Amino acid sequence: MMNRFFTLLFAASCLTAVGQENCSLVYDGNGDGAVGSADLVGLLTEYGINCNELGFSQCGDPLLFDGHSYTTVSIADQCWFAENLRSTHYANGDDIPMNISDSLWQSYPAVGRTAVYGDDEGCINSSTEIDACDTLQSFVEYGRLYNWYAATDERGLCPQGWHVPSDEEWMEFEVELGMTEIEAESTGWRGTDQGEQLKSTTGWYLAWWINGNGTDTLSFSALPGGIRYSSGDYGTAGSSGWWWCTNGSFQSARYRRLEYDESRIWRSSTAPFNGLSIRCIKDAE
Repeated sequence: MMNRFFTLLFAASCLTAVGQENCSLVYDGNGDGAVGSADLVGLLTEYGINCNELGFSQCGDPLLFDGHSYTTVSIADQCWFAENLRSTHYANGDDIPMNISDSLWQSYPAVGRTAVYGDDEGCINSSTEIDACDTLQSFVEYGRLYNWYAATDERGLCPQGWHVPSDEEWMEFEVELGMTEIEAESTGWRGTDQGEQLKSTTGWYLAWWINGNGTDTLSFSALPGGIRYSSGDYGTAGSSGWWWCTNGSFQSARYRRLEYDESRIWRSSTAPFNGLSIRCIKDAE
C-alpha cells in the first residue's frame, strides 16, 4: 500500500510540474495530448487492474475490486456498497468506453459508457464543499457515472457475486427503512425520512437557510454525485444523487434520487443514455 501511495504521490507531483525538465514521468492517461488532473483520475482507476475480492469474507469487510477498496454495509438482509462504483472495467476485464465527448455521449450503437463528473463541456457545480467540475475532486468524492446500458451489460458491472440492484431490491430496502409497501410501489417522492437516513452527514448543499446533509443512520453514506444528461452536460452534483436500477428498456429505465432539500426518496424512470451513479448489492445466498 505504501508503494502505491508513493506512486500516486509522484504522479501527482509530475502532473503539477508539466513543462519542467526535472519531471521524467509523463502520464497522458486520457490520450488528449495534455497532462492534467484528468490524467491522475485515469491513474487512480487503472492502478491495480484485475484485483479481486481479497480481504472480503463477510458484509462490513472492505472489498477490493478493479484497484479500489470499497466499504460495504449490511442493511437488513442485504449487503450494499457504502460508496459509489468507480470501475472502468466490466467484471470480465473488458474496458467500459470512457472519455466520451458531449456530442457522442448519446450516440448509437447504444452501448455502456462511463464518465467522471465534469470531464467535458457543460458543467454545473452545486457543491459548497468541492469544485465538482474538477474531475479529480469529483472522482474522489463521487466515483463514476454510468449509462443504463453499462448498468445492465451482461458482462457485469459489479464484482463477481455482486450486481446492480433491481427496482424490487430497492423497494425491499426502502421498506426496511420504514416505508410502507404501498408507498414503495408508488412513484415520485415517497415515504417520510428514508432519504434523510441514507444521505451522508457531509457533502450536501449548505446555505444559511438550509442544511442539505442527512443523518446517515445506516452508514449508507449517499452523496450528491449528480448526473450526466443525455445531452452530455453535467448537473446537480452537490445537490442531488441519482442511482440506477436494472429495470427498464431502451426507452426508459428506473432510478432513485435524493435531494438536498428533501427527506424522502424519489422513484421514477428516465432516459437510459443519462449517466447516473451505481451502488452494487451482493447476490442473495
